[in-house]
Parts: sequence; C-alpha cells; structure tokens
Amino acid sequence: MTTTLRALCIAAWLFASAGTVCAQNFPVRPVRIIVPATPGNPSDIIARIIGAKLSELWGQSVVYENRPGGGGTLGIAQAAKAAPDGYAHCVDATRALARACVAWARASART
Repeated sequence: MTTTLRALCIAAWLFASAGTVCAQNFPVRPVRIIVPATPGNPSDIIARIIGAKLSELWGQSVVYENRPGGGGTLGIAQAAKAAPDGYAHCVDATRALARACVAWARASART
C-alpha cells in the first residue's frame, strides 16, 4: 500500500468520525473496529493500519474484532447494532456492504 493511499484512508476515517469527536473528550475507553472478514484479509490489514494510527493519535487502545460469516453480513450487522457513541466502527470492502444492504432490503420486503 502506498503512502498516499494510507494517508487517504486515515484522512477519510478521521473525517468520518469527526462529528463524534468534537462534542466530547474522545475516546475515554477502548475503540472497537469490527472487521467482517477473516484475519489476514485485505480489510483486516487496512483496519489494523488505520487502527494503529488512531491508537497513536488518540492515546487509547483499539480492539479489532474479526466477525467473518454470511458474506460479511454478520460483522456488519453487529456494527449496525452497536451503540451510536463512536466507539464501534466497521471496516470492510464495498462489495460486502452492498451484499448486506441487498439482503436486509429483501428481508424487509418479506415482512
């Protein structure tokens, strides 16, 4: 991964989480990064690179949770059900997120 791509990933991550950081001291406890893939997967590697920089920046631990299964939908569902406090993030490839959205839309249509 080039340095430019790493910088872009970190900048995107920080920009996405900036809204929760502004209103309070953040973080005051460990931050979880949920990866809906097996360890060693490209998404896992990216999450660990970003998490290491965030841990260094924030001075707080970052915990990685690999939740493979269901084409990524199990981990994404866990992240979606997490409290909206900024302490749980999900890192995955776009295709898995798209699959999860389609699966949830189909399930909603049936009920």
